[in-house]
Amino acid sequence: MCLFGASALAAEMCKLDGLEKQAANSADCHFYHGTSAYRAGDFATAADYWKRLVALKEVPVDEEHLQASAYNNLGFLYYFGKGVKANKPEAIAYWHRSSKAGNEEAAYHLCHVYADKKVPTFDPKLGGEYCRETLRRYGLLKKSSENTNTILHDAQAYLRKMDQ
Repeated sequence: MCLFGASALAAEMCKLDGLEKQAANSADCHFYHGTSAYRAGDFATAADYWKRLVALKEVPVDEEHLQASAYNNLGFLYYFGKGVKANKPEAIAYWHRSSKAGNEEAAYHLCHVYADKKVPTFDPKLGGEYCRETLRRYGLLKKSSENTNTILHDAQAYLRKMDQ
């Protein structure tokens, strides 16, 4: 005798267009739900989905970049208090985790928080390291954009100012 219906055995599926074949608790479903909420200006929901993603114990290798991006995005939300209570130390911790996972944008955020003399977290040693790492990572990108050029310019400017 079967005690469970077929629906109880089936995993809940992602409700986003194009991801209907993915499980609702998958890395890509959490990431893109968060991204969709962020673009709609619902920062609290974005934070919730990205927190779910970073809490996953196992993420397929081909989706690890999504987890690194979620750490970076959470850093941004916490740094600026968007949808969550502003918490700069927590933001920086998220960016460290993201940067260690290879996210170039997180390295740039860390360049800023450590190399900008106007920011209380100014640390010329760390600032120099993260700004040089930003230049290295963004220099490796195959595509360049106006945003990329601005980031490269900013990182170089921070390094010049710290050398003065």
